[in-house]
Amino acid sequence: MLLGRIRLLHDLLDPIMELLRYLSPTAMIPIAVIWFGIGEMSKYFLIFWGTFFIVLINTTAGVWRAPVTRQRAAECLGANHLQIFVLVVIPSAVPYIVTGMRVAMASSFMSIIPAEILAADSGIGYLLQKILDAAADQPHLRGAADDLHPRLCGRSPVPLPSSTGCSPATWPTSR
Repeated sequence: MLLGRIRLLHDLLDPIMELLRYLSPTAMIPIAVIWFGIGEMSKYFLIFWGTFFIVLINTTAGVWRAPVTRQRAAECLGANHLQIFVLVVIPSAVPYIVTGMRVAMASSFMSIIPAEILAADSGIGYLLQKILDAAADQPHLRGAADDLHPRLCGRSPVPLPSSTGCSPATWPTSR
C-alpha cells in the first residue's frame, strides 16, 4: 500500500520489483533447495515467490487509481491524511487487491506441482513423480503410467518422426 502512496518509495523499489517479478517459481527451485533444503519451507517459499509480486503490483495499482475526487472531498470535509488513507484509499483499492489475490491463487497452484516434483518429500507432485518412477520398474503400473505420461513407456499418442526412435513400428503392443 505504501508503494502506491509514497512516490519516492515507489521510484526506489519499482526497478527491483520489475526485475524480480519475471523470475518464475520453477526457475527459483534450485535456489529454494539451496536456501531451505528439500522440505516444506522450500515449497512455501516457491508459493510465496509465485504470488507475492502479483498481489503487490495489483495493490499498488489499486492505491494509484483511488479516485482523486473522493480524496479531495474527504479533505474538504476535514479528514487528515491517515483518515483519507484508511477511509478512502483502502476501500477504493480493495477490488484490485481481491483481483490480485485471485490471480495469485491460480499462480500458486501452477507453481506448487513443479516444486513438489523437484524439491519435496510429500505432496501431489511428489506422489506423481514417485508413481512414474515406480512404473518404469514394475509392469503392473504400466497402465497408470500411460494415463499419466504416455511417452514414459515409449508410446506416444501422436505419431512422431522415425528419427527420434519413437516411430509406430517400435511401439510396444499390449495384447
